[in-house]
Amino acid sequence: FSEAEYAAFAMVVGLLTPTLQRRLGDAVALLLLFSAYTSASIVMPMYPSYIVFSTCQAIHGLGNPGSRVVRKALVLRSVERGELGRFNGWVSLLFTLTRIVIIGTSTLMIGVG
Repeated sequence: FSEAEYAAFAMVVGLLTPTLQRRLGDAVALLLLFSAYTSASIVMPMYPSYIVFSTCQAIHGLGNPGSRVVRKALVLRSVERGELGRFNGWVSLLFTLTRIVIIGTSTLMIGVG
């Protein structure tokens, strides 16, 4: 069920992202969507509740694919073709480091709690 929920919200954000980008701008839309994904990732392991999990999974379905769509659109408009690989490598590293910090923090919280 959680994967279907994620996919449904990913489809919704796919339809709404161009409108969000036009109204808020690329930078604000990217910050909003990535912040939603990150906050849901932090909240999800803190509360062992199905409702919290389901809500956070829906927010993941909005934030993760939405931020990827905005980021790719922004990159294609802003970064020169010869620099795309290097730029995408740094972004991938940033996302990986963020995930490591979130997983590490969650692991510590579970071990201490």
